[in-house]
Amino acid sequence: MDLEKRFALLQNTYAMSIAETVNTYDKLKVLDSLVERRKERQVQTAPFLTQQLGIETVEDVFYKLSRNLWLCKLACGEKR
Repeated sequence: MDLEKRFALLQNTYAMSIAETVNTYDKLKVLDSLVERRKERQVQTAPFLTQQLGIETVEDVFYKLSRNLWLCKLACGEKR
């Protein structure tokens, strides 16, 4: 399996895992409280993460994260 197909498989597996987890939390009636705690945590961690990634504007979020993904693919030997 080539790198692009493996990467797509990993992305899909991750997405399925997240969806299954959300469904489980919802059935257990704890999803809303977990979402609220995550929001609170993001308020605290966002400044550190944006500093680490060098993000200063909204546009930087898209530019720098896509650039980092491209660099990861390049490091793994993908040609695109």
